[in-house]
Amino acid sequence: MRFFSFDRHASTYNNHAIAQFFFAKQLAQKIQNKEYESIAEIGCGSGLLFQCLSDFHVVFHKYYACDSSKKMLDIFPCKKNINKISSDFDLFLQESKEVFSLICSSSALQWSKNLDKTLSLVANRCEEVALSIINANTFKSLHSYLGTISPLLQYDQIENMLFKYFEGVLDIAKINLEFPTSQECLKHLRGSGVVGGGVLNFLQCKKLLSYKGILEYESIIFVGKPKRR
Repeated sequence: MRFFSFDRHASTYNNHAIAQFFFAKQLAQKIQNKEYESIAEIGCGSGLLFQCLSDFHVVFHKYYACDSSKKMLDIFPCKKNINKISSDFDLFLQESKEVFSLICSSSALQWSKNLDKTLSLVANRCEEVALSIINANTFKSLHSYLGTISPLLQYDQIENMLFKYFEGVLDIAKINLEFPTSQECLKHLRGSGVVGGGVLNFLQCKKLLSYKGILEYESIIFVGKPKRR
């Protein structure tokens, strides 16, 4: 079930991104009260992580906010010393000539077409890293109910890639969401941009409309530095 439509649902994202906001807070807390010359956020979305960094007193002199969704970038705060870049994050990292003090990302890198490649690019472009990457234990009950397989990477796959390029501290963050009706559950999935069309067959689509279980979210929270080769 690899469906996401963040551009189409940009206006509703913040109202439904409960888990994403939770993970962003968990990540920002890990680097609270730190100061960086330059921060690059890849997959910045509407600015949830940026808000959390501010709440936890993370200071910067230059901030680069990169996202492939122009509508998400339109929502991202416009402030002094913030540069908005509408781009695929791999392309941004490949074309950038700067080594950033910090590269951060929350609830975005799980959609990378090639996470190993993306992490390699990140490692070559930063002095520190702070990442939240959602793994395949997310929506475990929903996938079981629909008979689908998560498109996301397993925990150990992400862990191995992270420690291939970085040294640091890895934690797991989890949150379960419950909804009073199946309609509210589907509204959450659509409003957060996770479900935007895709490859469910007719019977699976019909089952999705009647799902009444919980939605589990699980993310790897990682803070560290690149291994210097």
